[in-house]
Amino acid sequence: MPHLDIVTNVTILNSVAVLSAFLQAVAQCTAKKTNIFLLPSIIAILFIFVGYCLFLVLYILKDPTDVKTAIWVGLAVGGSILVSFNWWENYFRVICVNSKSNILKNLFEDLTKSQNMLHIMSSLLRIVVTACVLGAYVPLTKMDWDIVTSIPSRETRIVAIIVGVQLISSALCHWFSLAACKMHAVRRCFIVPLYLASLAVIPLFIAPVIIYHKNHNSNINFTSCCVDAVIVRNQSLSGDLFPHLILDVTQTLCTLNMSMTPDFGLLTGAGVLWWIGLVLATIHIWYLNTCRIQKTQDLFVRRLYEGALIEQSLLLNTRFRIQCKNRRKR
Repeated sequence: MPHLDIVTNVTILNSVAVLSAFLQAVAQCTAKKTNIFLLPSIIAILFIFVGYCLFLVLYILKDPTDVKTAIWVGLAVGGSILVSFNWWENYFRVICVNSKSNILKNLFEDLTKSQNMLHIMSSLLRIVVTACVLGAYVPLTKMDWDIVTSIPSRETRIVAIIVGVQLISSALCHWFSLAACKMHAVRRCFIVPLYLASLAVIPLFIAPVIIYHKNHNSNINFTSCCVDAVIVRNQSLSGDLFPHLILDVTQTLCTLNMSMTPDFGLLTGAGVLWWIGLVLATIHIWYLNTCRIQKTQDLFVRRLYEGALIEQSLLLNTRFRIQCKNRRKR
């Protein structure tokens, strides 16, 4: 992600719905009755893959000789597909219940009984994989371990702020989502805000860059912004965090020439297709019927939310089918 522009990093997060859309289509095909959400799931898969194609054309075909860019773009696509495996359990349960195979039904019972242990093992596996990747990356790139162990105070402060913001925002989004679902305000207070979150982030990043540079240079254009960002960024700046953030955002936007219409069109097309794919893959949530004071475990599959993609995590983690239990019995 550090090697791609910030707009791409925001929009590509919506593509993590690709596996959920595929498993959702499989789950609906195994159901005994025809489901009206089968077509949106198939269209979502197609839209996300077309977005991947535009993304590859934008970065790779623009300069086929640039091997490093091809590697980072391939890792971005592969990473988003791997992240999409987070929510396999949501649709795998439906497939097992509707399947005629006793093996899948027994597997579903085993998963239900060992759900907590499964989550613990998967979390430990994440830590091990992350440590292995870091341990392999440092020697392969011929870097010194001091880069990892001795982090400057400014970078430490920025990382601490980012982690704190992610933890607080994840907890607040989770709590407000539960409150919205239990208050039967699923559409207005849960689905619509999450759909618009990723769209709102893009102007939130780009607008301050334009305003900041216009205040410092009246004859501003995108090329001069990039030149000024490189010059000022290499100089010793004050400790203010906002100018640093503006310059960092500008530098990431400079990885693509946003003034060129084809580049801007391909990036916009990929982002729109990924967003539409996420909407179509989670359109079934719009028609879910929740009970009054629905239990948390009946609303969401797992208590796992990624700080970097909180809105996608909340949408894809919502149960595909919510069953209201009969509570008249005392």
